[in-house]
Amino acid sequence: MSSGRDFLNRYRQDGNDLFFHIVTGDETWIAHINPESKQQSMQWRHSTSPKPKKFKQTPYTSRKMMATVFWDEKGVLLVDFMERGTTITVDVYCETLNKLRRAIQNRRRGKLSSGIILLHDNARPHTAAKTQEKIQEFRWELYNHPPYSPDLAPSDYFLFLHFKKWLGGQRFENDMELKNAVENWFNSQAASFYAEGLRKLVKRRYRLFNSLLDLVSKMFEFLVVDWNHFKMSSVLRMFWAIRVLIQIPYLITTMEIQNKTLFGVAKNLLVEGCDTFIAVLGMTSYISYLCRYIEAFFQWVLLTDNLVDRRIEIDFALSFYILAVQSELTCSDQEKRFITLYRNISLIYFSLLHYIHTYVVDPLLISLNNSCNSSFNRHIRALLVCGFFIVCPITMWQYLWSHHSVNTWLLAISLFNITIVLKVGSSLFRYCLFLIDAHYTLWEELECYVYFIESFSITVEFCYNIFLFLNSAYAIAFVSCGVLQTFVKCIYLSFHAYSFIWREAKNGWNVFIKRRTAVNKVKSLSDATMVELDELNDICAICQGNMVSAKITRCNHYFHGVCLLRKLLCINDQDRCPLCQSEMFRTEM
Repeated sequence: MSSGRDFLNRYRQDGNDLFFHIVTGDETWIAHINPESKQQSMQWRHSTSPKPKKFKQTPYTSRKMMATVFWDEKGVLLVDFMERGTTITVDVYCETLNKLRRAIQNRRRGKLSSGIILLHDNARPHTAAKTQEKIQEFRWELYNHPPYSPDLAPSDYFLFLHFKKWLGGQRFENDMELKNAVENWFNSQAASFYAEGLRKLVKRRYRLFNSLLDLVSKMFEFLVVDWNHFKMSSVLRMFWAIRVLIQIPYLITTMEIQNKTLFGVAKNLLVEGCDTFIAVLGMTSYISYLCRYIEAFFQWVLLTDNLVDRRIEIDFALSFYILAVQSELTCSDQEKRFITLYRNISLIYFSLLHYIHTYVVDPLLISLNNSCNSSFNRHIRALLVCGFFIVCPITMWQYLWSHHSVNTWLLAISLFNITIVLKVGSSLFRYCLFLIDAHYTLWEELECYVYFIESFSITVEFCYNIFLFLNSAYAIAFVSCGVLQTFVKCIYLSFHAYSFIWREAKNGWNVFIKRRTAVNKVKSLSDATMVELDELNDICAICQGNMVSAKITRCNHYFHGVCLLRKLLCINDQDRCPLCQSEMFRTEM
């Protein structure tokens, strides 16, 4: 699948120029006497008509030859017929590649120097070490063929398909007549015919990836349905509870535990409750169940009408279990296991605060401003929750630094606390700006202030993700750990780098470019003078507000500058005037 992904990435970069470099080929059998296909032999018959005679093979009719055909987007490069009684081997195929190289040199001037991409299937002579050495000697690029995928071989799904249709009903008296007829048919096809066959490869590659994505999504849905059908979460919670209850009498009768406090007993129960991967699954079920009801509690405090998102259970269950595998929770001794469990639960707790702020509190603050909700009760509840999200991380940050030595985990969770505080502060600052804007008819600078606040919040989170990436990379490089732990960390690091660094950086840059373009377009419009506004004596057609200041479009219509900016950022047909649907800006913009 990596070769298919590389091919599609190369096509996105080069476009149709990629097909100039592609050379593809395969082998096919050609018989001297070829029966008509069912479609060719179809005829009108009466119910009393005699049955047609079936084609019977004889030693003469079963004679056939194998032909190796290589072609590109302009036509056939080489048709190589094998001698009767021989089979294709590694040496024979390497000699065919030598013939192919000479054919490219003679028929396609400059193609060898520009680079060749060879496409062939994964037959044994094609994948042999000697064949690979020959391809490397020619300095050709090779895209391997997925196994059992004739629908991805251009010769199979296109060229030989049309060739076999023509071949139906053909009779050849000898080998020379067969060779001449086959070569004439290949040479008689137009260049557009071969180009069409190669271009179909892109659609088939995309179809393969889409089918794989559909398969993965269906498997995931099947697992989720079966998981819910058998109530596996409840089974795991029951298993873990029974396991803990069984251990309580044993711990009470143990001499080492009798002198310990209640905290010591609970500590031993937690440590013994995560000594196997199945036990960790039971603990994971409890933690995800608890996260779900913590979210429900905050929604109840905030008087939100949203139903509890059951996906939070899946997200935090996966997060905790991955942390357990990554930190080798089950393989350490009891004291180290308790410390690891404590650290993992701390990360899950602060992740839950971040999740609730992002998906519950922040949208609520925006909706309270947009709906001009005058309920003092709802506003004060939202502000109290925001205050808790500021006080709690700061308090925990002070506690952790006073009771733990400096290490990578402490640095990561401290920066996570700072990120939560700054994001909540950004939400409160934006909330205050919208409250101020409610007392003004139009505040044009509000759009810029909100953009700067949101950019600051996103930048802070992006910096935290970079630090987390560097922190994990340092742990892999300099902290000794097991093979499984290193493998899981590498997978997590790759996923984190792609999802939270590369994609976020790409999306942020696209937003910046889009906004900068929109601002430049609005600035390019001329400002309306007070005399022009007095003569117009009209309102803005976008926001229906009075115009103290306005921009004049190319079609001589007046709008607020901030209204045009919002339209450019939010609507697809952004360059069209809302009144006359003509172009609002100069063409060079």
